[in-house]
Amino acid sequence: MDAMESYVQFSSKLSGRDKIFRLIQYSAKCISNYSKEATGLNDDYVKRLKSLESALSMSRKTFRIGKSVDMVYSTIKATEIKDPVISSLIVCSKVSRICYFFYDTVNWLIKAGVLTGDAKKSALKSSMFWFLTLSSCLMRDLYELKKYIVNQNKTKIKNSNNENSVLEFISLNIQVIFDMIRNLFDLILALKMLNKLDISDSAAGLVGMISSIVGLVELVYPYYKLTPS
Repeated sequence: MDAMESYVQFSSKLSGRDKIFRLIQYSAKCISNYSKEATGLNDDYVKRLKSLESALSMSRKTFRIGKSVDMVYSTIKATEIKDPVISSLIVCSKVSRICYFFYDTVNWLIKAGVLTGDAKKSALKSSMFWFLTLSSCLMRDLYELKKYIVNQNKTKIKNSNNENSVLEFISLNIQVIFDMIRNLFDLILALKMLNKLDISDSAAGLVGMISSIVGLVELVYPYYKLTPS
């Protein structure tokens, strides 16, 4: 696994760049669509922002080529997790993500003109597997919170000050809370892409901005990153 680990370490350096590009992409989406919805105009300023959004989207798809290899490696590692529920949910999320990356790459190849096919169909399949990935991640978040609550009840740790109890709960579960916020906002985007949720493009841009910011915080400050992941 030495060669695999070296590859993963190298490819992970792209994650920071991808998250920055993602934040800019969704910021451009939010601003351009809000400007268009508020003014009803589609001037040069809006067109430039939409071009930026499209270019960043394609760039990020390029970054993700080969990520399926990372996922195969991390899926194998996930089977070593002692908690069977967490292990199963992480494996499910990884397998779904492998399928997501596959169809995402197919979509990129079609848009780049390398392959012929229906780009919308491949994008829809990619979004479906993204939705399944996020669903597995959210179930893991809920399981983590349930474990904490059960452990608290077992040890009978109680605090008469409700405010302190809430702050303590947040403090002790900050990683899970960050993960849940990011997954929930991304789930909204996935549902919109699957045409299962009707929200404006500017609102989708805002949702993407929030999840991107949370992802950046997790990357810059590993303390807030839920592990194992």
